[in-house]
Amino acid sequence: MVTAQRRSERLVDVPVSISVVPGAQLSQGGASIEAATKLVPGVVIARNGLAIQPTIRGIGTNVSGVGVDPNVAIYLDGVYQSSQAGNIFDLVNVDQVQILKGPQGTLFGRNATGGAILVTTKAPSFTPTAEFNLSYARYNEVTANAYGSTGIGDKVAVDLAVYYRHSDGWMRDLRTGQDVNEQRSYDVRSKILFEPTDKLKFTLGLSHSYTSDPTGFAFEALNGDSIGRPRPGSTPIAADRNELSQDTLPVIQIKANNIQLNGSYDLGFATLASITDYRTERDHFVADLDSSYAPVQYESYTPHYRDFSQEVTLTSPSHGKFTWVAGAYYFHEKAYISDFYLNGSSYIDSDVHTDAVAGFADGTYNIGRLALIGGIRFSSEQKQFAADRPSTGASVADKTRWNSWTPRAGLRFTLSPHANIYATYSKGFKSGAYNPTSLDTKPINPEKVDAYEIGFKSSTRLLSINLAAFYYNYNDIQVSAYDFSVGTQRLFNAARAKIYGAEADAAYHVTDALDVHAAFAYTHSEYSSFPGAPQFLPAPPGNVGNVSTSGGIDASGNAMIRAPKFTVSGTASYKIDLPKGSVTISATPYWSSRVYYTFDERLSQAPYFTMDARIAWAPTDRLTLSVFGRNLTDKTYATYITASQARDGVQFARPRTFGVALGFKY
Repeated sequence: MVTAQRRSERLVDVPVSISVVPGAQLSQGGASIEAATKLVPGVVIARNGLAIQPTIRGIGTNVSGVGVDPNVAIYLDGVYQSSQAGNIFDLVNVDQVQILKGPQGTLFGRNATGGAILVTTKAPSFTPTAEFNLSYARYNEVTANAYGSTGIGDKVAVDLAVYYRHSDGWMRDLRTGQDVNEQRSYDVRSKILFEPTDKLKFTLGLSHSYTSDPTGFAFEALNGDSIGRPRPGSTPIAADRNELSQDTLPVIQIKANNIQLNGSYDLGFATLASITDYRTERDHFVADLDSSYAPVQYESYTPHYRDFSQEVTLTSPSHGKFTWVAGAYYFHEKAYISDFYLNGSSYIDSDVHTDAVAGFADGTYNIGRLALIGGIRFSSEQKQFAADRPSTGASVADKTRWNSWTPRAGLRFTLSPHANIYATYSKGFKSGAYNPTSLDTKPINPEKVDAYEIGFKSSTRLLSINLAAFYYNYNDIQVSAYDFSVGTQRLFNAARAKIYGAEADAAYHVTDALDVHAAFAYTHSEYSSFPGAPQFLPAPPGNVGNVSTSGGIDASGNAMIRAPKFTVSGTASYKIDLPKGSVTISATPYWSSRVYYTFDERLSQAPYFTMDARIAWAPTDRLTLSVFGRNLTDKTYATYITASQARDGVQFARPRTFGVALGFKY
């Protein structure tokens, strides 16, 4: 059951490409949303410095900063998560994750040009239930989480989820041997469910989380190409995935608080629902920008966020010839940077205020086995930008409003109660933005994408198959490049891109003991027009290690960044019944073709293969003991590569990891 059309429906009935991953499966892969990369075709979820930046079917972003939005929207319990840094969270008490592919501009609105990721946590239960999990893995990684829920009378239920993780990390300072990517996080979440009548329901949610994980800024200088290398005291330069050579050690700290109130009332002809959310976040970042021991360039800053959102929807019952949903949405964010220091000197203070409003309607009309699908959304968004530079006293202020209509239309034909085919058109819109690290008052334009898709879905007790083919026109792509002359990023719009491809995934219940899932994705993505694309090249011999820019090039015809042409993945699990309990053996292979990280195709990750596996013994229905391994091939591969005037930087994936886990349910 999925909620891609703002109602609970069977996956097979929804004319959208959707991949559903149970929370337990993601937790086995590392309790991070990034684990979905190995499980979902056509999706790459990677960390770019301080930000989680998913790429779906070639649409992703390398742009980050306060007031700068992603183009794959992440929703947590129905609430849009605006902060890209705030999306570095562990999956706590997660019921399931739905990954919706293609523009979701009609039903999920702003900043969903590539798709939407819907994370849903468990709801409180009136029946007492409890769960506890503990694991220990390589690099002294300890993870513990507990969940409990119970009813208080027949109208109130409450739950509590607690999570803690600590790891020494796998990277060491090349000179001192000190740990440099030690990770620590904790999360406390609670919900209170109140059902005064059969028709009326309220859920109050509270959460507090803290994450300290500097891995996103632990860049090495790829092939030693750093502007600091020719300078005294810069060496040695790290060359191994377990090493780091930075004179300023990285820091990424994120603290967030959230309060959410959901309500629904059954009016008979429709259900009226409301989601109200208030969130605060305070981050602190420190980054070495040249990846050498020379004190060439480093920065530190503290972003703050205060978000409020309100959504109201009216949804028809799921039965009948005509099913529909209509709603209104409001979002307000105050985001600002304080204490931005560049090379130890105060550099800039800036803030961006966002006010977004939208109204939408969507419906499906059934004529026998044929269904007509149509929807429309109007979005209006204003951003106010202000910045000042303490060193000079200069200050600027500006504001801009963007309006957009994002429709969808399509047909679905039911072949049988368990299979259908569909064809759809949809449009996506990503908001424009100001550069929060500069005094430039000219914003970048919004992104827009027109998407066409045809698909086939079939689901029976033994076999499920999903096939899809798509074609996108992608315009005004937002990109960034690092400008060493001023020490911060530069934002601009690339021109256009065309994307097309096909995906297939299937799950087969071979026997009562054996289940197999396989997925394949082909994505052809290229810039159809990209004059003036930034290019950074290593300096010529005689200035070894310095990275210089050659200015703009024409990248038209080049592959889009972070978009592998092919990905293949799968999962197989085999259950062996024992005289006492059972043993389940599972394996998750993953293969990716080459991934480009620069517009000129100079830097890339070659094709690579990884394998995760798990053996779990369940002596009773309540107790599970397991051993697991991730990246068992111990493949050294990049999760992110960046080029700038200061360096060619690379982040490597975690080396082979293995551990043991204990799980208990009541």
